[in-house]
Amino acid sequence: MAIALPAIINGRIKPRLANRKAAGRGSLSPQAMRTATASRRAGQSLVIAASARELMPYLADAVPGWFQAVLTLYDAAGKEVAYDDDFRFHPDPVLHYVAPHDGEYTVEIKDALYRGREDFVYRISIGELPFVTGIFPLGGKAGARTSVELSGWNLPAKRTTFDARGKAPGIYQVAGQPFQVEALPEVAKTAKRVKLP
Repeated sequence: MAIALPAIINGRIKPRLANRKAAGRGSLSPQAMRTATASRRAGQSLVIAASARELMPYLADAVPGWFQAVLTLYDAAGKEVAYDDDFRFHPDPVLHYVAPHDGEYTVEIKDALYRGREDFVYRISIGELPFVTGIFPLGGKAGARTSVELSGWNLPAKRTTFDARGKAPGIYQVAGQPFQVEALPEVAKTAKRVKLP
């Protein structure tokens, strides 16, 4: 199907009936993919982020016990231009692609093992969306404010501030990334040699 961007695509990868003539009865085979096509202009920074295992972290009676989503992006000629089966330590895939020329692009989602089930559900966010890939530093001191550098794609700003005044030590979120607040003194060092402890 053709879609206008940005958009969120909701779907599921179900088993389908195939080989009806084999042994005189139907058998189940996976529905391997769902696709969406959208026009892209040269230079556009496209982010395609899938949520699958995040939505259904465990599936009973599945081997393995989850939907292992895979994203593939194709150009108008059907050539694969981007692929991902996870994003860093997150099991759900995220693609980033800067279109080199105008044209139609197709995104495909499937299970890594080509399975299909009623509960293989997914959501795909697609468009020139802001996406944070990391922060620095990874934490700050309790009772203080910390300037945090953001890295990623299509970001409206490169820095933010985390206010830990009145916060107890623990793990918090900064732009969707874990940020650790500690009571210990914080030291920012970039030198190769440091005095320990």
